[in-house]
Amino acid sequence: MFPYARDQLLRQLTRRQTGNQTAICHVSHSRRQAATAVRTNGLIQGNMQMCLRDILPFRGCARFSSTGRARAPRSDSRPGNSVKPSCRRDRTSTNLGTSQSTRCASSSSSSASSIPAAAASPSSNSSDRSLNGGESTPCPIDFGRLLGHIPDQNVVSPSTTWYVVAAAALLAFHEEAAVGALWKYIAGQCERESQVAIARRIRESCLKSSVLVGFPRGINGLSALQASIQSMSPDIAAILAADTSLRAPVTPEDRLSRGKKFFSQIYANHTDRVLNAMSRSSGGDLSYYAVSSVYGDLMAEMSILNPIETVMLEFVCCLADNVPAQTKGHFFGCKNLGATGPQVDGAIEIVREIAGQLDLPRPGSGDAFGFLAKTSSW
Repeated sequence: MFPYARDQLLRQLTRRQTGNQTAICHVSHSRRQAATAVRTNGLIQGNMQMCLRDILPFRGCARFSSTGRARAPRSDSRPGNSVKPSCRRDRTSTNLGTSQSTRCASSSSSSASSIPAAAASPSSNSSDRSLNGGESTPCPIDFGRLLGHIPDQNVVSPSTTWYVVAAAALLAFHEEAAVGALWKYIAGQCERESQVAIARRIRESCLKSSVLVGFPRGINGLSALQASIQSMSPDIAAILAADTSLRAPVTPEDRLSRGKKFFSQIYANHTDRVLNAMSRSSGGDLSYYAVSSVYGDLMAEMSILNPIETVMLEFVCCLADNVPAQTKGHFFGCKNLGATGPQVDGAIEIVREIAGQLDLPRPGSGDAFGFLAKTSSW
């Protein structure tokens, strides 16, 4: 298709004489077709192509192979061809990759712009923030306002839980890049000797939260944390890089055993009912996967986060995601494992504080979450 042929029909006739041979090239083109009709008595192919070069000098026009068939337009590098189409890419960055939409426009188009679409329409979502150690937009969270909600936890130390809860909530709110900013805040608030233990606790929180918030969110959160530590504290990053898996040495039998034990501690006398419901809905697979893999392989590893901290981050992820049934199960699981009412209330307030700073709806609102008020009696 000829870009300059809109609503009119252009006919060109060129005659060339070579000895006793005459070539008549007749080309008609419109919006939908470009064809050639050649009448000749022993036409030499070279003469035909010379004819076509003369009458089709514009870049973007259909060209012809030696067989006379039209082929796709190609770039013409001959001098004098100054009309060149330009391609503009609009990029929108994501946590795992980059999606691109390409639009081609003439360089003379008045609508062309050199400003990328991502720069023209910034967003507060973590997908617009880089995970390479530095945010392309400022982190929206004031972490200082998260301290003190859980009793006796107004400092940063390896024994406090607020940042474990905060990391889980950030992933649930799709703010993975903010996990890196959380580390930057912590690195400026505590002594160097405490930072390795705290980094491991945040890392474990992201790992355990991944099955609740979505595996890609967990990957992005861990990547953001690693990049931030590498940028702020390369020596600590080297120590963490030398860590080996805590879960690989566990046998399948031990995984199943410790998974069933921890699951039963959370759901207490409701354990069999919950497992049976999961089994019926999945042909038996979901209950086995939950006990063996989610709990046996992942959650029941307690060397970094203890049982109360683990069930509390599970509760936080469900609360931030506004799923009443699962929130309720882990809410009472916190009580079953020994968490106090003020501790659970503090975790709820951290989630709501983060949601408020992100201009998100208040989590855990409505009659379906009426059970949250029961902490007053714990």
